[in-house]
Amino acid sequence: MDKNARPPGERGTKAGHARKKRPLVVAHRGSPLEYLENTKESFQRAMNLQVDMIELDIQEIATGEVVVFHDEDLQRLAHSPRQIRDLTLDELNGIEIQSFKNRRFLKGKIPLFSDVLEMLDHRTDLDVEIKGLDIRKTNLVVQAVHLVETLNLENRILFSSFNFMALFYVHRMNRLIRTGFLTDYPDFYFAVEAFIPKRYRPDALIFYSKRTDERLIRRALRDYTVMVFTVDDPDEMRKFAAWGVDGIITNRPGFLKSLLDERQGF
Repeated sequence: MDKNARPPGERGTKAGHARKKRPLVVAHRGSPLEYLENTKESFQRAMNLQVDMIELDIQEIATGEVVVFHDEDLQRLAHSPRQIRDLTLDELNGIEIQSFKNRRFLKGKIPLFSDVLEMLDHRTDLDVEIKGLDIRKTNLVVQAVHLVETLNLENRILFSSFNFMALFYVHRMNRLIRTGFLTDYPDFYFAVEAFIPKRYRPDALIFYSKRTDERLIRRALRDYTVMVFTVDDPDEMRKFAAWGVDGIITNRPGFLKSLLDERQGF
């Protein structure tokens, strides 16, 4: 892997290059309206759509492996109250997850993060959300960064989290890997930004689309890569594209890609 290759989502904001108009199409948990979220089938579908980036979630299980799963427990997708962190790998392999969406019954298996990294094609980057509030009690960040380094994917990964300490640990382990801070309250980040040493600030800010506006987007674009989540409405997609965001995270990656393809200049 070329160490000088384009990091995911980088548009030259900090380097002073011209910003591209077209936002990245970021597939939220793959293509979750067609295949079960956060499964290899869902990720493969997103890659077949030739999206720019796939967003996924990682956690650590009881036997130490890093797995791709969003919820803390299995209630929503396997009708079980068991916590993901309490499962062994053998137990996890025996679980089938399922959901019913768009009049379709979807099912699948919880994948290992390593397996997802190995299936990544040459053109698709990853936005990897680190789950969990107390990262200090797990080896999640250490293992995830190690897996990325082993496959020489540092320039293809954006580690994101609502937990700023998780991003601090990523920075401390490998400065080549970009980080993104997820926030439901963009104003709060700017209120505390001055207290964060510049060397530990994230490369990207990822805003909840319902609690941001053009003023906050414009302000963030001065110094950061900016993405918004989760945007499925066509009018909202057009709005954020017009505001110049770097990436739009969506459950409808194929639709967003087509919408951007149809827009003049995209």
